[in-house]
Amino acid sequence: RSGRQGDPGFTQFYVSMEDDLMRIFGGEKMRVLMERLGLPDDMPIENGLISRSIEGAQRKVEGRNFDIRKHLVEYDDVMNTHRNIIYSRRRKILENESLKNEVILLIENQVEKIVLNNPENPKEIWETINAIHRAPLNPISFDRIRDLKLEEMIDTLKKYLEAEYEEKEKNLPATSLMRRAERGLMLRVMDKLWMDHIDELRYLREAVSLSGYGQRDPLIEYKNKAYTIFEDLIEKIDYETLTTLMRVKINVQI
Repeated sequence: RSGRQGDPGFTQFYVSMEDDLMRIFGGEKMRVLMERLGLPDDMPIENGLISRSIEGAQRKVEGRNFDIRKHLVEYDDVMNTHRNIIYSRRRKILENESLKNEVILLIENQVEKIVLNNPENPKEIWETINAIHRAPLNPISFDRIRDLKLEEMIDTLKKYLEAEYEEKEKNLPATSLMRRAERGLMLRVMDKLWMDHIDELRYLREAVSLSGYGQRDPLIEYKNKAYTIFEDLIEKIDYETLTTLMRVKINVQI
């Protein structure tokens, strides 16, 4: 206590062999040693070997706790990277007055993916395009694309969906209604899927904690699987945004 006043002093710590520190890091060996020496339970032990053992155990605990904190930060870094990308896309939606060009890009990208993922199956391509909007104003016939080359098919389907979207806009009394609908629907789809993504990463984090039993690094497992899940998230956002915009019916109240 004299150390509090600035005078020379010393500190003495007491530890039980049943303490978690000793129990996890070699306490049983110390207990056996004490029993062999016949030392009474209430006798204080002051021995350099024992003191060094306790100090070594404490260093192990501190190192273990440091690793835990370090891994928590590394897990959070993955989520922060995903969050920055999503928030950047969200900011772009909020700051742009017109998102029509973004919709056109969505149409072009989705058509290319649909066609190139099924190059040998024009029937499936046709059905997938029709599924994007349940009740098209001018349905495209299968005969129109069946015998086209891939490049021609992509170009035809892009023009078809773009024309459908233009027709939907023309049926509104003001183009501003479509611009408001675009912004609101894009944000709604993104926010919903982002919240689902947060839950999915939380479940993934719990699941990979068991990877250590299989001699795999849980953090590496988490990063690899989180990357794949995030790629799927971006795909879902783009696809659901387009299908929602193509299917929505905007009611105008006069």
